[in-house]
Amino acid sequence: SFLLIISLCPSTYAQNSRIRDSLKLDSLTDLMYTQNDNQKFDSGVIYAKQVASLTYQLHDSSRQYAVSLNNLAYFYGQNFDYANEELYLEEALAVLEKYAGKNDSDYAAFNNNLAVLYDNLGNYKAAESLYKESGSIRKAIFGIESTQYGESLNNLGNFFRKIENDSSKLYLEQSLGIRKKS
Repeated sequence: SFLLIISLCPSTYAQNSRIRDSLKLDSLTDLMYTQNDNQKFDSGVIYAKQVASLTYQLHDSSRQYAVSLNNLAYFYGQNFDYANEELYLEEALAVLEKYAGKNDSDYAAFNNNLAVLYDNLGNYKAAESLYKESGSIRKAIFGIESTQYGESLNNLGNFFRKIENDSSKLYLEQSLGIRKKS
């Protein structure tokens, strides 16, 4: 009986440590979002780094880790650090692709985020490709009449309008048609 208790202690300690780390992760995440709400993006980066690190410790290369990398990229972008924003968006996509594949709604969203970054930086060729890929994924997952696909059409239409491509009207009209139905 005594030996059984001793052998359970390491397991119980590890379980308690994991619970503590999960609670810490929740608190750090709340602090990160508070910094966003208060538009304190520099301190948001600090919390987002801690969230990403702890998420990796708890969940390894998982959807949760990919989301934490996407959030970190967001805070870098808000601080006008576009090199790190790109780095962490690409890492988030790589982790999520390995975990869930490309046919995933989060993958489409992260792809769209990277497209927006490239669009804002004037890398229109890369942006167009990513906007289209994001739309294709959303169409495959949610269907041709979904609001998610309509959002992608709208993004692509606005992108084409920005670069003065005549295709913009077609995409914006398709998006409007979907939005009228929903």
